[in-house]
Amino acid sequence: MIIIHRQCNFSEISKNKERPAWFSREACFKTVYDEVRLSPDCELVVFFDGTPEEDHFIHNYDVKLVSEDCGSGSKSYLKAIEYALSTEQEDVYFVEDDYLHKKGWLGILREGLRTKADYVTLYDHADKYSEMYKELTSSLFVTDSTHWRTTPSTTDTFACSLRTLRDDLPTHIKYSTVTNYSLDHQRFLELGSKGRILVSSIPGWSTHVETSLMSPTVDWSQL
Repeated sequence: MIIIHRQCNFSEISKNKERPAWFSREACFKTVYDEVRLSPDCELVVFFDGTPEEDHFIHNYDVKLVSEDCGSGSKSYLKAIEYALSTEQEDVYFVEDDYLHKKGWLGILREGLRTKADYVTLYDHADKYSEMYKELTSSLFVTDSTHWRTTPSTTDTFACSLRTLRDDLPTHIKYSTVTNYSLDHQRFLELGSKGRILVSSIPGWSTHVETSLMSPTVDWSQL
């Protein structure tokens, strides 16, 4: 498996997001780095939009760094896909730089990829429990270590096989060429309409660290 961790020096898209006081992009990265470096069958690549500034924390880690001048989140996403498809790996996990993971997440991700799902996320979206989704129905199932639910959409942080990614490439391109950020919700709705199955773990083994949208039932400040 290849894990592609997307980073940049500054994100116009993220600058106004409300974060908890303890939020740190380095802390988010470390929860990925610490686990992957103990797994010899996994390759971790930091896919950097631009060139890391001299004081960027990534210089403190022994990790493969790929720099591309993309200039936007959507272009970075498409370039990361292009990079993934150039490898000989079977599976890929794309991770945005503001996602925190619980210890043991890699094993859970592997379990998800061994199910019949086409796409897997470890992020249990808080909005799926809101009034907006009061009519949402999901299929539930269990693997060795956790429960899963089908879900209509997720973000740019997800895993799938390279074969699935290649087959669905036109849809991924379609929703990342409209604005400077990917229209991830619409992307996964279209993939779902074509029969693709997306599942998320419950509770979440990762979270998008934005105050109002974090995976529920976990005290993420204690990681």
